[in-house]
Amino acid sequence: MRGVGGLGPDSGLTQVRRETTSGVGVWVTVTNVTLSRAFRFLTPLALASVLVLGGCTGDDDASKPAPETTSEDAVDPDGRIVDSGFVQEGQFLQSVTLVENTSAAAGQNVTLQSEFLDADGEVVGSEMLVTAFNFPGQTIAMIGGSSVKRKADVVSVESELFIEPADNNVSDVDFGSVKGENLRQKRGEWLADFTVKNASAEALKSPDVAVVCRDASGEINGGGLDFADNVPAKGQVVISPALLVNGDPVECTAYISDPL
Repeated sequence: MRGVGGLGPDSGLTQVRRETTSGVGVWVTVTNVTLSRAFRFLTPLALASVLVLGGCTGDDDASKPAPETTSEDAVDPDGRIVDSGFVQEGQFLQSVTLVENTSAAAGQNVTLQSEFLDADGEVVGSEMLVTAFNFPGQTIAMIGGSSVKRKADVVSVESELFIEPADNNVSDVDFGSVKGENLRQKRGEWLADFTVKNASAEALKSPDVAVVCRDASGEINGGGLDFADNVPAKGQVVISPALLVNGDPVECTAYISDPL
């Protein structure tokens, strides 16, 4: 997954879903709006190092109860937002969004545009993420990391999902997802071990390992993003990404994908 710098009119993208995540729930509407042109500036989303630093700050914000999220079963022919949550620690905000490819296509560009709002409804930050679907029916996790205004307290995140036909990194192998093992806290930081397996005949150079964590109630309460370096053909590697969460996670799942 990569950060993206802007989205303009005339993009050829189809807006498939809008979702708001807050401490009081989520509302969703499907709009089917077609935009025409995208102006995208891709930059690496280097969350691994950010999350390590964020996990060691000792801010009290990370111990706040996780936002309660629910979702409706609205489905677009192209894709949908399945579930979402966010964690704020000081000026740093991490968004966690599960997105499903509901079409029979693969290789599409997937863009998630989000705004962060305070209790007064003021936008105190925003971000845009872009990745790709690798195969039909794939579920991916999009993990964002952004700064918000100083002293801002984010209470909701409004997100829009856009899908653009393309042929990026199409795979006939399901990268799948993997449950974390040995979930633990070390020096104030949550970690878990994930075994990334490559069933294909070619090495995966740097697949995304996007982690979604849940609390005892099943709500998303954080996660993290890392990259598995050179997973050999028919082989596997184990990585232990740093995780930023609200409270205590009871389970964490990594969604493996081959990004743009």
